[in-house]
Amino acid sequence: MLDLDSARHVVTAVIVSHDGSRWLPETLSALRAQTRAVQRVVAADTGSTDGSPDVLADHLPADAVIDLPARTGYGDAVKAALDLPRSTTEVHGFEDDATEWIWLIHDDLTPEKDALEHLLAAAEQDPRSAVLGPKLRDWFDRRLLVEAGVTIDGAGRRETGLEQREFDHGQHDGTRQVLAVSSAGMLVRRDVWERLGGFDPALPLFRDDIDFCWRVGGAGLRVRLVTDAVAYHAEASARRRRRITATRNHPRRVDRRHAVFVLLANLPVGGMVFALLRNSVGSLLRVVMYLLIKQPANALDEAAAITLVYGRPFRLARARFRRRRDRRRTYSAIRPFLARGVAMRQFADAVTGILTGERMTDTAGRHQAVTAPPGEEDDGPADDSTSFLRRVVLQPGVLLVIGLTVVTIIAERSLLLGGMLAGGALPPVTGNALDLWNLYLAGHPDSGVGSSGAVPPYVGFLALLSTLTFGQPWIAVMVILLGCVPLAGLTSYLLAREVLRFRPARLWMAGAYALLPMATGAVAQGRLGTALVHALLPILGLLLVRLVSMPPKPSRRAAWGLGLALTVATAFVPIVWLLCLVTGVLVAVAFGHLGRRIFVSVAISLGTPAVLLMPWTLELLRHPSLWLLEAGLHRPELSNPGATPTELLMLSPGGPGTPPFWVTAGFIAAALCSLLLLRNRMLVAAGWSLALFGMLVAVLTSRIVIEPYFGGPPAQVWPGVALSFASTAVLLTAATAARAFGNMIRHGGLRRYFALAVALLALATPVSAAALWMWEGVDGPVTANAPRSVPGALESVSSDGTEPRTVIVTPAEDGSVDYVVVRGREPRLGEERIVPEPANRAAMDQAVAELAAGQGSDQLVALLDHGIQYVLYPRPELGGPADATMVDTLDGTPGLGRQSLSNHYGLWRIAEPTGVLRVVSEDGLEAEALRVEGSADHLTAEIGGGHTGRSLALAEPADGGWRATLDGADLTPVETENGTQAWALPVHGGELRVWHTDLVHTAWRITQGVLLLIVAVLAAPGVRTEEERRLIEATPMPRPRRPRRTGRARRAAPENASVQEENPEPDPGPTTTGSIPVVRGKRRGTRGTRRAGTRRASGRRRTEDEG
Repeated sequence: MLDLDSARHVVTAVIVSHDGSRWLPETLSALRAQTRAVQRVVAADTGSTDGSPDVLADHLPADAVIDLPARTGYGDAVKAALDLPRSTTEVHGFEDDATEWIWLIHDDLTPEKDALEHLLAAAEQDPRSAVLGPKLRDWFDRRLLVEAGVTIDGAGRRETGLEQREFDHGQHDGTRQVLAVSSAGMLVRRDVWERLGGFDPALPLFRDDIDFCWRVGGAGLRVRLVTDAVAYHAEASARRRRRITATRNHPRRVDRRHAVFVLLANLPVGGMVFALLRNSVGSLLRVVMYLLIKQPANALDEAAAITLVYGRPFRLARARFRRRRDRRRTYSAIRPFLARGVAMRQFADAVTGILTGERMTDTAGRHQAVTAPPGEEDDGPADDSTSFLRRVVLQPGVLLVIGLTVVTIIAERSLLLGGMLAGGALPPVTGNALDLWNLYLAGHPDSGVGSSGAVPPYVGFLALLSTLTFGQPWIAVMVILLGCVPLAGLTSYLLAREVLRFRPARLWMAGAYALLPMATGAVAQGRLGTALVHALLPILGLLLVRLVSMPPKPSRRAAWGLGLALTVATAFVPIVWLLCLVTGVLVAVAFGHLGRRIFVSVAISLGTPAVLLMPWTLELLRHPSLWLLEAGLHRPELSNPGATPTELLMLSPGGPGTPPFWVTAGFIAAALCSLLLLRNRMLVAAGWSLALFGMLVAVLTSRIVIEPYFGGPPAQVWPGVALSFASTAVLLTAATAARAFGNMIRHGGLRRYFALAVALLALATPVSAAALWMWEGVDGPVTANAPRSVPGALESVSSDGTEPRTVIVTPAEDGSVDYVVVRGREPRLGEERIVPEPANRAAMDQAVAELAAGQGSDQLVALLDHGIQYVLYPRPELGGPADATMVDTLDGTPGLGRQSLSNHYGLWRIAEPTGVLRVVSEDGLEAEALRVEGSADHLTAEIGGGHTGRSLALAEPADGGWRATLDGADLTPVETENGTQAWALPVHGGELRVWHTDLVHTAWRITQGVLLLIVAVLAAPGVRTEEERRLIEATPMPRPRRPRRTGRARRAAPENASVQEENPEPDPGPTTTGSIPVVRGKRRGTRGTRRAGTRRASGRRRTEDEG
């Protein structure tokens, strides 16, 4: 017994019941069994229809119970019960100055027999304690913590600080001051209750306890948690285990509205304004999120909750006035008890669920306890394994990704720090996200000579990703390119977790796939497209598995997700779509018997990229060579020499930075050994068929030499993506046999040695690949300190307002000259695919060729018409007196003046001024470059008067989209020799305005954005209901359609069946087939065994009939 002077405390227990007959008898029994008895008991019933009034009548006198309407809130019900005369009757044997207490008991609360005794003992120890609360555990599983004190954060989230399903080991024990305790089991001094007016009538349900305790703390008193006092709470209202009648609105809406109301009513003015803004923006984001995850009801509740707060300003003003009247302490005394970082923790919980595959719910105390008693497997000692370290960091998949990240950091040590990432197939990564958006959205991109053609769609996806990476494209490129190995490990582990049950097989598959030569070679060669697709292929496989195996609704959701992922992959590497087309046809043929939904889902997956990538899809049809290229530059040195047949068969694409071909020999040998097993023959055959198809595509494409239509030297096609496709199929095939090899090791004998040898061969690939990569580093043309193409001096002289351009000429080994036109800055990612108009391209090709050949100065006219003021020769070749070089040719060209010459570059300037806008005389001999303001497709300038016949020349290709006005009057377009845009100018001057409009392009970009958003919403995973989960678990794993038997085999089947019937074999029992255990019964992830004596042929006919 505690040393407690019982005569100093008078306790009145207040019970409020509403349809609580399920828990109420135990509650009343527990109240009667208290070691420190209560002096009075009163109760209020709020319109119960389940027999709760009869339970109260059996345990309490008639004058101790009051019946109230069903719409009565909890606080009003407590007040009504305390207004009963019985709650104030004199109690004999107590001191005159005894402290009156109110003990609030929910009808679903069961306090331990010594709970009240511990609460009162804690009250005696601290006279300033006005509210005390017990530690709450779950009513069903009484080892689980529900609440140990409660607080609130700046967004109104109710926070307990407990982990999900956290067991009580005493880790939160200790009497201490808190912001609030739950109203379930709350012990309140009666004088404080009456002085503060009890619970706020504006909060009939939810958050009333936090608001009251906040007011108690503001009044200079203390709220204390007493962990020695324990009670068990079912949270029936919050868990929707009974009908809620205290409010007409949805409980979620009420809870959210009350959360914001409590914050705004209790915070100081500055904090109130900030909280209002924060919750307004937060509510908007939550509405968008709920819509994306297909929860329109939640979105409506969120929007309605914040709207109701705005719509009742006078109620908020009255509440703030009442609280200011009772306040004795400043906000600084309350602030330490408010929660911080709850949003980040919830985000971490969501990431945890993705990484661990666990079904994530809110933690206990946020109204999420168990809903059924613990099963037999939970009868042992409680094990608290819910810490972040054990749930996430120590998970095999996470440890694998961490290990791959460490390997990547060591191997890519030369690329992590530097000025500019470029080299190989990767153009310079410069500019910001806004530059990429402008490039993608503009109808006339500000790039090179100028063009109105289609911009490659991967620019749009890079712009979106760059926006998410703080507006910096270099971060986005580093995540994709330099992080492709750990990303591929993560995505392949997600795929392995979906299709494999043997954990070692999952780890091996993910590690081997991540470190394949295609990944390390893509990093070394700067192949951004291959790096992205290598990480996306497992996601495509995962979504394809779900498309086939899930029930109709989640299957269709997976189809949209597959279409979206395939759209991204196709934008970077178009050949992925062709590979998926063949796979889709095979899936439709193999699983077409499941119904029309399979054909529709496959059509959605394949049709989505074709629609979303328009009009670039038409470019693929007009230029078939694009199917074999990928994002970035196409250079011959990256595939010279090309991969040998041996390297291709060993899944090595060749080129700089790829490891020796023997690195993959181990896993190829292990995969071939899976062919020796007689299990999963259908799966093994399908996997190897896709693998051989991918190898065939790699062999054929690697022998093709393509000269890109958008410019550049001819070069062989790199087969990296086709080999990644083949590798995925090979790894899945080999991994399915891993469990069978594990059984061989356990059985012993020669089979053990064979299985151990296969395991060593399989492990050799990821281990040797990682070791070699870390030792040699990134050995390829990509570098973090790429030289700048445009010198800083040129950028400064290009900013004089006339916006002159520069042509960079580079002689090739075969005597030809490559060139690129830059606009006073570095070329940007995506601009390499922008093709000038045919007339302008022909004029520029001829002008550069004549300039390099030294054929006079007539070619400078074409350069001037395109706004080119400078000629840049990077890394010039300086010969002796008898050697004629490009430098000598340019020095001897009339009209060109050398500005600078060094080992880094040579720079020449055309004598005649030029720029983006020029005023040209009628004879074309005189020109004046105008200083302009604005963007590339909307320019303004001031122009003076002049002679008749003059024209306004714009250094852009002529098309119907350009318009020009002078003081608001439209100018008349005129033709030019080199295909640039020009207008006739009047003699008077004025304000000049030039702009470009393309309504069709703008309309399609808007439509494309809307379609992308719709597809993203349709593909969003959403939140699975219990019914949907049960349906998924009950759905059998589909089996592919088997080929029909020949006539001879059909005639033999009945004979074999009769023989089996005459000699029945014993039931072999459950067996294992690699990744999927075979047991009786059709369940998801299982296959039924064939009982001896049944005919195999009849089973096949039945399957065909069902299809």
